Amino acid sequence: MAPHEGMVRKTPAGLEYAMPPETPFRIGLGVMFALSMSIGIYYRLQASATGKKISYREEGYLFAT
Repeated sequence: MAPHEGMVRKTPAGLEYAMPPETPFRIGLGVMFALSMSIGIYYRLQASATGKKISYREEGYLFAT
């Protein structure tokens, strides 16, 4: 199997084109995930600095951990 054989596709007219790699999308998803986690952690630390207990009923178990 050639290195790029899986990425080359043929159109009905017989023309070949390469599918774009998914790496840029994975990088973008990783960056967005890292940014949202860092923002969430920052605000979670700010909230815990007040010393108040986090209500699981109001926030839900997923967000309160």
